[in-house]
Amino acid sequence: MAPKRALSSSSSSSSSSSKKAKVVDLTEDDDEPQEMAVATGGRGSKKSSPPASKKAPTVGKRKAAASAATAAAPAPEAKAAPVEVDEYKGKELLPLAELVAWLTSSESEDADPDVISMEGICKMLKVLGMEMEDVSAILLLHKLGAGSKPGVITKAEFIEGMEKKVRKSNLAGLKSIAHQFDPGFLDIQQFRDFFGFVFKFNLESTHKTLDKALVVDLLQLMLKGSGRASHLELFVEFLESEQCADKVVTADQWNSFLTFNQEVSLDLSDFSDDSAW
Repeated sequence: MAPKRALSSSSSSSSSSSKKAKVVDLTEDDDEPQEMAVATGGRGSKKSSPPASKKAPTVGKRKAAASAATAAAPAPEAKAAPVEVDEYKGKELLPLAELVAWLTSSESEDADPDVISMEGICKMLKVLGMEMEDVSAILLLHKLGAGSKPGVITKAEFIEGMEKKVRKSNLAGLKSIAHQFDPGFLDIQQFRDFFGFVFKFNLESTHKTLDKALVVDLLQLMLKGSGRASHLELFVEFLESEQCADKVVTADQWNSFLTFNQEVSLDLSDFSDDSAW
């Protein structure tokens, strides 16, 4: 609002008459204190009104104060990430008795304490840096003496195998000879024994045959690139074709195929109808 100015109606020449007050309202807005000047005879002195009471901070100022307080407050301490425990650390140095206890331990209530199940076998292979899909891992189990039950190695077999067959007291020692578990080092008879073990180890429960699809996978794992089975490719093609009506393979058929590869050349020039196959 524009300032209001109230002036006397007398002219500047009438100075002898009664002195009239000249009042000036200098209020600029409602938020500022009002000042009033009183002039007498054109010459006056200013007198300030009592100071107005301080107003409360505006909303904007309150927000600014709150933001400043928040910024000044210390940040909450970050929670430390949980430390992961490596259950395999130090296991390669466990004494044989403690190693067996670790390998036979299981979360399953139905676990047999007298056997190292596939769970325990996988733990052992993890420490050794091997996988169950490696043919060397299967040869290791064969070297340790597994075979009385499919898919496992008994506690007695494992202890005897460690003490008398590979002669190692822990997994560190077993790891040091891992290069020996290569089927390429086996002679014909040793490989034939190993080949028969693979069939038995992969049986399920009391079954005496293997599914044809599993046989195809195992044959390629065992023989592909080994130089021991020149008929492998053709035999796999036959098993996967409609001409093969059988859905399972017996132990005799499995073992006969290896013998066939050892005795009959790729061109079948030495094939005999009187042979067992």
